[in-house]
Amino acid sequence: MPPLWESFYAWLEQLNPVKRSKLEKAVIYAKKHKETLRNYLQDGRCEISNNAAEPLPV
Repeated sequence: MPPLWESFYAWLEQLNPVKRSKLEKAVIYAKKHKETLRNYLQDGRCEISNNAAEPLPV
C-alpha cells in the first residue's frame, strides 16, 4: 500500500482518544475496517457510496 496509507494507520495507533468520543468511534471504525478500506483503495471501480445498493423508499 502507499506510504500515506501506512502512515495513517501508524498515526491511528498513536492516538488515545477520549472514551465514547466521536474521534474514538472513528478510530475504532478505521481499525475494524482496515482490510475493506484497503480493498476500496486498490480497486478504482469501487463506488464511494452504497446508495445504489439501498432500496428505494416506497
